[in-house]
Amino acid sequence: MKWRKGIALLVTVSMTLLVAACGGTKETADVSSANLEKTEADAAKGKDDHTEGSNAESTDEVKNREEKSEEKKEEEEKSENAEADDDKSDEQQQKDKKGKNNKVATNGSIEETVLLEDGGIKITATGLSYSDYDVKLNLTIENNTEQKLSFISGILGNSCNSVNGYMIADGYLNADVAAGKKKNDSISFSYNELLLYGITEIADIQVGFTVKNDDYDVVCQKLGQVQTSLAENYDYETDTLKSMLESKVWEKLANCSIDYYSGEEIYNQDGIRIVSQTLITNKNDEKVALVEVVNDLQETVFSSVGDIYLNDLLVAPGTWNREAIAPGKRCIIEMTLESMLDKAYWERLGITEVGNIAFIFRTKDEEDVEIIEPCEIGMEISEKSMSIDDSGQELYSEEDMRIIDKGLKMEDSDYWMYMLFLVENKSTNEREVKVEYDSISMNGYMVGGYDFVYVPAGSVTVLEVNIPKDDLEENNIFSIADITEAELTFEIDEGYKEIASSTVTIQYE
Repeated sequence: MKWRKGIALLVTVSMTLLVAACGGTKETADVSSANLEKTEADAAKGKDDHTEGSNAESTDEVKNREEKSEEKKEEEEKSENAEADDDKSDEQQQKDKKGKNNKVATNGSIEETVLLEDGGIKITATGLSYSDYDVKLNLTIENNTEQKLSFISGILGNSCNSVNGYMIADGYLNADVAAGKKKNDSISFSYNELLLYGITEIADIQVGFTVKNDDYDVVCQKLGQVQTSLAENYDYETDTLKSMLESKVWEKLANCSIDYYSGEEIYNQDGIRIVSQTLITNKNDEKVALVEVVNDLQETVFSSVGDIYLNDLLVAPGTWNREAIAPGKRCIIEMTLESMLDKAYWERLGITEVGNIAFIFRTKDEEDVEIIEPCEIGMEISEKSMSIDDSGQELYSEEDMRIIDKGLKMEDSDYWMYMLFLVENKSTNEREVKVEYDSISMNGYMVGGYDFVYVPAGSVTVLEVNIPKDDLEENNIFSIADITEAELTFEIDEGYKEIASSTVTIQYE
């Protein structure tokens, strides 16, 4: 099974947006000043034009008008200064409340805390350091063993860091410590990331540590947690992420639009819950589905989404995204739809909008053993009826299988040309459809290209075959318009056994 990671959501918080969300004092002042200067310039220009165009106007009239203009200017300056004083007062009150950066409180502190101690290994949290962009958890790492060790945290696929109960992607650490030595290091959590979860003050930080030797064997793997001075009065019952999503604040912070949100708990099985589902359009105009998962168990689990369907079309066979969730924590699992299926194909496949999303939800333990039966989860985004566009030349229709040509795609910025096929499996078993190696020709000339796709029983999916542009150009094919005919061989397997093979020819007009 192929393991793939969605592009991550990610989303960068704009400092300008945050200033605007808090009152927009800087921008407002800048705009007011610019408008005032323009007003003064326009007034001066109008005065000069009028004076030159009217010799009959008296000197006293000109003087009176100038005095009134000066009085108006003084009034505007006083009003502007008063507003600035008010804004400054509000800003100062916010700083007193939330700290220097006016976004996340910087007044939380920690006492020296041992996070991990095992077999001569010791990691101690020694303090918190705040900058304008992030908070750092300072560490002293001790290696009292007889071998060099690597101390790792926040790695892709096994990150187990959290702040205030939310699993956070930040907190990267990769420190090598020689035998018998110590090292001071730190891990960082950006304010941008914290704010997306509604975290405006830090009550606790949990870090998942992995310690390896030079042979890459895991020597130790444990969680360590430290509470700050703000923990005692922190409200852990409030889902701050939910509050951000239900308001328009999250849209400003993430520079996105929320197309769909549901706070309904749609899954609750053996200590694992799905408590919210969201669809956003990010700043790159990509559709991203967000699923909030809660782990109420006393052990770390790994939850994943896979076999993802968009409007009943399978766009991501196999496991797509897998996240570690520590005991008692919440996690967001992301699914970027354009990463699964190129947006250039959506219209030809009948996808004009996101109507529904479905996926298989799995949960495994640290030994990669399923602890809960896999379950299909659906997100109904729209009430409109959506159907797959299966028009096109039917290339194969036997053994309860259909293969339909959906055209070619070639872009100047890419090194490949793409052949797209719609594949339908009407049987009751999963099947694999592949293009046989060295079977593709264009205009009678052999070219490279190979790919395959797994198709679950009763599903419709797409098969995209990449053709190197160099192979095409060697045969005087420089654009799609140059292609009149293609030939290739499909092989259909079930249970690792070939059940059918067919060589097909496609005519292009």
